[in-house]
Amino acid sequence: KDYSNKDAWTSYRIGESFMQYDDVDNAILFYQKAVQLAPYNLEFRNKYGVGLVKQNKISFAKDEFEFILNEDSHFISAYTNLGYVYFLLGSHEQSLIYYDYALLLDPNNEKALLNKAELLLFEKKKKDAFICLDKLLLINPNNEEAKQLLNHHAI
Repeated sequence: KDYSNKDAWTSYRIGESFMQYDDVDNAILFYQKAVQLAPYNLEFRNKYGVGLVKQNKISFAKDEFEFILNEDSHFISAYTNLGYVYFLLGSHEQSLIYYDYALLLDPNNEKALLNKAELLLFEKKKKDAFICLDKLLLINPNNEEAKQLLNHHAI
């Protein structure tokens, strides 16, 4: 386990730069290198997993998020990301379980609230979705994604 590997951090930061410009393919290459150099840095793995989702490599992303949770059962964004993976796989019940667990660990987690609201809207459970969105907007009144969802589905 190496948490101070400067080359891993450099690779990770380059990956972040590519991701900022939506160059997922290059970001993945550098995230992957960061993970190879520091395999137990869970944030590196989380970003790598997110990139894999964006490349539609869902089963590989799922493996990354599950690895993270095996190492740290309180890694909230891995629960949220795994919930999204299950949503993409069509397993909405499993997706909701992961979102709810993320929210159990951090009831104010914006991404988990947003993802849960989107799932509930997809399942036509507007009332429950609006509860999530209202809570999210109380936490962060400037959350544009929440405002857009609320406005779009309030009609």
